Amino acid sequence: MTIQDPQRIARRRTLRRPFATLLAASLAFASTASAADWFLDKTQPRYASWDTLADWKPNADGTGTSPTALSPADTYRLNGFSLRTPEGGSTYTFGGGLLVLDATGDTLSLKTTGAGVSIIPSLLTTAGLIQNVGSGTQYLQVSHYENRSGTTAYNAPTGRGISLAIGTLTGSGRFRLYGGGTHYLDAGAAEAYDGDIYIQSGTIDFQNDFGTAGTFTVNTGAKVHLDQSVTFTGLTVDGTEYPVGNYSYAYLAAQHPAVFLSGSSAGFITVRAPANWYLSVNQPVGGSWNTLSHWKSNPDGTGSSPVAINSFDNYINQTSGFNLRTPEADATFGGGALVIADGGILRLKAPAGKTSVIPGLVTSGGAGNADIASGFNNITQNLVVGDWLVDAGNTRITLGSGNALDLAVNHLSGTGTLTIQSGLNVYASIHGASRFTGTLHHKAGTLHVGQQLGTGGPLVVDSSGKIHLDNPAFFTAATIAGTSLPAGYTDYATLHANHPSQITDGDSDAFIAVYTPDTTGPAHMFGVNLAGGEFGTPMPGVYGTDYIYPNAAEFDYYNSKGLKLIRLPFKWERIQHTLGGSLNAAELARLDTVVGYASARGMKVILDMHNYARRKVSGTTYLIGTGPVTIDHLGDVWRRLADHYKGNSAIYGYGIMNEPYSTNGTWPQMAQTAVNAIRTVDLTSYVIVSGDGWANATGWRSKNPNLDTQDPVGRLIYEAHCYFDNNLSGTYDQSYDGEGAYPMIGVDRVKEFVEWLQETGNKGFIGEYGVPGNDSRWLTVLDNFLAYLDANGVSGTYWAGGPWWGSYPLSCEPTSNFTVDKPQMSILEDYN
Repeated sequence: MTIQDPQRIARRRTLRRPFATLLAASLAFASTASAADWFLDKTQPRYASWDTLADWKPNADGTGTSPTALSPADTYRLNGFSLRTPEGGSTYTFGGGLLVLDATGDTLSLKTTGAGVSIIPSLLTTAGLIQNVGSGTQYLQVSHYENRSGTTAYNAPTGRGISLAIGTLTGSGRFRLYGGGTHYLDAGAAEAYDGDIYIQSGTIDFQNDFGTAGTFTVNTGAKVHLDQSVTFTGLTVDGTEYPVGNYSYAYLAAQHPAVFLSGSSAGFITVRAPANWYLSVNQPVGGSWNTLSHWKSNPDGTGSSPVAINSFDNYINQTSGFNLRTPEADATFGGGALVIADGGILRLKAPAGKTSVIPGLVTSGGAGNADIASGFNNITQNLVVGDWLVDAGNTRITLGSGNALDLAVNHLSGTGTLTIQSGLNVYASIHGASRFTGTLHHKAGTLHVGQQLGTGGPLVVDSSGKIHLDNPAFFTAATIAGTSLPAGYTDYATLHANHPSQITDGDSDAFIAVYTPDTTGPAHMFGVNLAGGEFGTPMPGVYGTDYIYPNAAEFDYYNSKGLKLIRLPFKWERIQHTLGGSLNAAELARLDTVVGYASARGMKVILDMHNYARRKVSGTTYLIGTGPVTIDHLGDVWRRLADHYKGNSAIYGYGIMNEPYSTNGTWPQMAQTAVNAIRTVDLTSYVIVSGDGWANATGWRSKNPNLDTQDPVGRLIYEAHCYFDNNLSGTYDQSYDGEGAYPMIGVDRVKEFVEWLQETGNKGFIGEYGVPGNDSRWLTVLDNFLAYLDANGVSGTYWAGGPWWGSYPLSCEPTSNFTVDKPQMSILEDYN
């Protein structure tokens, strides 16, 4: 079997990381489970230290009795405060067990003197700061360091340094090194670490040869001293990304003389591709996927074994009849893609109540099937998979009589066949499967649809297969006991009546929908926002006084300029006066009129609910999900709108919410609820999901770490907004120079979002962007920005046109009865 190219594996790794991190948080460090947790109750003053017992409390609120001694069995959390190391020139070892920095404000202040050394046996970080508050170089030694997730900052001020020596380094978090001083890094066993080492400012000086499964990033202005050989899976220096290869100090110094100021001929940075490791034995009882000696570098079972399992490499069982066993405990596979192929077997050995977790799984039947099999009798086993690629051939779930599987999958993709072969029950909860275009073949046992399921391929249910339909399911075709289901929706009652032996039980609201897959994607178009429907503060207000919609003349004008995509803002309070009630007939008629203008001219409309994840009720504004406004209310209004507009050829998509912000992490749930509701009535329209944080393209990743909306029919578009003034708001209250603008500022600001789309395979759209017309240099910014979007296949709508803008500086609405263009139109009309 030939593994996929490294870029494909790397993309799946990027996709699953938030999911894998979440799972790891619940299972990692099981071996250091503590007898008690202690919390720092204040920011320590100068002469206190981690040995000051009075500063540790059993409760996070600072109450309770302090410990009588630090215990290596206990966990110690900084709790948002600053902890200090002892001060002096000796060696000081933290006497507690696990020391944890995991909250904003967590700070470890290093303040030994002279050659003093601070030693931490076990350190876990997901946030916080470690800083030099003494003088000279501070020496910190950590025996076992898990930089689990998030970003941990290290500050070595100018004239000072931090010498960090790590025995074993694991995790996926980012190190952010800054300050004007030097960071000396000595990493021992770091092969399992897959996070980013980022030198923002100051100097990094590698102290030993080491390699990680993560990346190394050097910011503009930072410096590197390179006289050791270090290996990473990615290298970016001053914005330049380096491909796989070996780069000497001399070469890097020639390319970046301001960065690599010192080093030697022994200095190398290697960027490596994923390695393949092959299962070499049929694992006996007691072996598991963590048994390093069972993995070999050659497909024939010869060669070296890995020194650690890391999340960058591929681990392959491709030998017919060979069992790869999961550990007999709660366990997360620490490798990259786990590949089961050509007759290989993944044998689930976790006992009842325990869970096997695989962040990235590839199954590929070749000469034989790829099998997932139970390892115990008469129990339910738990398997959680982050990204599962059913790559080719047949993958079988073979459980045996009396056995059951509780299967949770974050993303399912691929073109192969996934067969439920036998067993008592398979409880399936699959978050996203629209990219799985293979066949789901249910031969025997009972399949429980544990949450909404939508694949990009067909369903085949044999006469011996049974389905417990608790949630809606979407397929491109469905055959049950030899009978094909019609296109569209077939409800549970009908399915149960027609196929009582196969559709044995379920929910009255559940259905199987047969839909036509999207093979072309959304049309690549540029256009304009025609604002006015969102104007005014009275709700619902008076039409023509408080708010307005565009007229036919405006559609004629923008159509003549080739701008055929119209984003149409409207307010929830106006289209649905009562939560959960019917749509307002008068307002719906106004929207229908505007959509009719577009339809008559061959233009497209995005219906944009311009509510910022909020809704007014009786004059009070509520975040959705608070007060009287539930998240289900958002689903209700969009179900009604979609039911009205389904099949309308002038509708480009449903923009479910403009610029959500400060949602306290609830926006992903809101978005998923709206998509699910729409898909109960409409199988063909695109749904457009904005990002949190005002949908800003700049900082998209940090503002939307958990935005993973799934559309069961695969017609989802993500929306970002992008402005080019200094505060990203679009107010442009200073001159071009005062805003700090430059010709490529738009490209730089939108690049993160576009690259995220490319990495994740998602479709994207820029719903708002705009520039003042009072300086021709802004037009250059706009031109460069649109050229970049155009080259990358991303559509967009300019902010804004519309009849009531007056002297608004970003307006592209013409004057003198549509005869005089605004300056921005000279650029906009070139992109149509």
